[in-house]
Amino acid sequence: DCILSIANKIAYMETTLYRMDNKIKGFKQLDKSVTHIKSYIKDLGFEMIDMLGKKYNDGMICQAVFKDDEDLPPNTQIITGVNKPQINKNGVMIQNAEIVVSQNVD
Repeated sequence: DCILSIANKIAYMETTLYRMDNKIKGFKQLDKSVTHIKSYIKDLGFEMIDMLGKKYNDGMICQAVFKDDEDLPPNTQIITGVNKPQINKNGVMIQNAEIVVSQNVD
């Protein structure tokens, strides 16, 4: 589906922005453009669930890849990448999320 493909590209751009310094020239413009495209998709009845930068919990319905990050506080799991976002159409999930979780757990 075309919308799913566009949403996957948006997720890639958001992950890239998440890892960038927001003081880099062009950051704000790109971030604003991503927001506008997401708004357009929402107007068509699709919702991209925002997961990037949020805490991971075992109850999430998604495919997760875990990577160790000793720079995080102990016992922390944060979503630091979204390869495919969760997409809902009219409140029903049509695409399961594929995420990267950075963690510092024992």
